[in-house]
Amino acid sequence: MNRAPSSVETTSMHPAFTRPEPFVLRSASGLWVELLPHGGVRRMGCGYDVISLFVGQVCESPLHHLWLRVHPQPLAQSEAGAQTPTLQPLLGPGSQGRWVWSSPTRARFEGHNGADLQWQVELHLSDEVPTWFWHVQLHHCGSQTQPLQVELL
Repeated sequence: MNRAPSSVETTSMHPAFTRPEPFVLRSASGLWVELLPHGGVRRMGCGYDVISLFVGQVCESPLHHLWLRVHPQPLAQSEAGAQTPTLQPLLGPGSQGRWVWSSPTRARFEGHNGADLQWQVELHLSDEVPTWFWHVQLHHCGSQTQPLQVELL
């Protein structure tokens, strides 16, 4: 039998957050989400019903999280061949990010790729109806235009 998490934690997250148990967000609509320390979703549900098919793990990327597809710069006319876009995880163990803050219905995770991209990802749970929203802000610090695409996988 699947059980909904029994407690809501309201303390704010610190970048040095290292405890293995998930952080639980809960809305008045009955929606709840268990978040792992690296920002990935462990489980999601409404009341006693579990919505997510797979349970996310601490040591691997969950199947349902956000990725940033970074498209290569347009090729010069003298160059031949197509370049493959790279994928940058916005959440999960490979994301190079950290917790910034949390509340009972929201959590924010910030990260960077070590070069010219920075991002903020916020998970919002609605209090009126059991829905959730991902808010993603991208900041490109480079001098050239960079084609980007956010994907939920």
